[in-house]
Parts: sequence; C-alpha cells; structure tokens
Amino acid sequence: MTTEAGVLAAGAAAVAAAELDSTLAAQLMVSRPIVLGPILGFAMGSPLVGAFVGLVVELLSHDKIPVGGLIPANAPISAGAGLLLALGPGAVALPVAVPAGLLLGRLHGPLVDAPLRRRRGRMAREVGETLARGEDVSLGLLAGRELLLQFLANLAMLLAVIVVVKPLGRLTWRVVEDTALGTGLWSAVLISPWAGLGMLAHSMRLAR
Repeated sequence: MTTEAGVLAAGAAAVAAAELDSTLAAQLMVSRPIVLGPILGFAMGSPLVGAFVGLVVELLSHDKIPVGGLIPANAPISAGAGLLLALGPGAVALPVAVPAGLLLGRLHGPLVDAPLRRRRGRMAREVGETLARGEDVSLGLLAGRELLLQFLANLAMLLAVIVVVKPLGRLTWRVVEDTALGTGLWSAVLISPWAGLGMLAHSMRLAR
C-alpha cells in the first residue's frame, strides 16, 4: 500500500511540476496534454490510456491560452488528474475519470490561478515601488518562491482529488456496467475525441 501511494504521490508531483511549464517556466511544451498524457500513461503502465486522455483534453483545450485576464480550464491539470484517477491502484472507471479531470481543471482557475495572480499583481506593484526608491530586489528569489508556491498549490489540489475520489474506484466501475447510465458515459467518453476534432475544425475555419 505504501508503494502504491508513493506511485500516486510521485505522479501528482510530476503533473504539478509539468503545469509550471504552461506559462511560468521553461515552456518546453511538456505541459501540453498531448505530450503529458502519453508520458504519464507510460510511467503508470498504460501509455495508450495516457495518449487517449491527452488527446481528448488537447482537442478540447487547444485554443484556450491562459494569458491576460483569461483563466481557462487548466489543461495539464485536467489531463493529469484524469490519468491519476484512471490509472494505478484504486483505478476509477475511465468514463468517470475523464470528466472528473476536466472538472478539476476548471476548478483550478478560481481556486489556484486567480488567487495567485492577484498575489503576483500586488507583489509586482511592491517590487516597482521598491525599485523606484533605489533599493535592490532579488528577482530570482521572488520568482523561485512563486514557482514553489504554484507547485505546492497544484500538488495539494491533485492529492486532494486522489484522496477523495480514488476510494470510490470500485463503485465507479459498478456505475458504468451494463446500465443505461453506464452506456451513456462510455459513449460520451468515446465520442469526445470526435467532438474535439469538430471544435478544432471550427476554430481553424474561423481563423481563415
């Protein structure tokens, strides 16, 4: 049990760190769901599921960029949370794990991104005032502290959803068995890539 918990904790830490790549650091594209999904899936023993979830989230979020005042659903958190729920010990049924991941990505904005953005706005004003007085400011230290704070907030959110939802894993499989609800959930998750492709085609048409 300790080893299994360690695997999930390590996966959550990896996702929390990868999320920093989206706007705050490096920007090497490892935070994109289409990249993060297969990597995390491979690490957790199911690269195909990782690729599927990554593709779904990528298609649903490809045109949502968190710049300016826009705070869309957090794509790496959505993909990472969905995979952490769907894979590993206490696996949650995929038709439940994917929507749960998408919901967590949506909640990440008001619960994590928005408060931290307000904090950084205040900090930027304070730094500007300090520099205007001719005083030195350790910008590297401030940046490192904010990266650590974002990582810890991401990690706390991912661990919380694992602790709350993972124990329901067996129950979710009963829900998606041969019932009308289960059939609907499976159908929804299987057609989601096609829905995402439709959204991609529509956005490309508008961009022409």
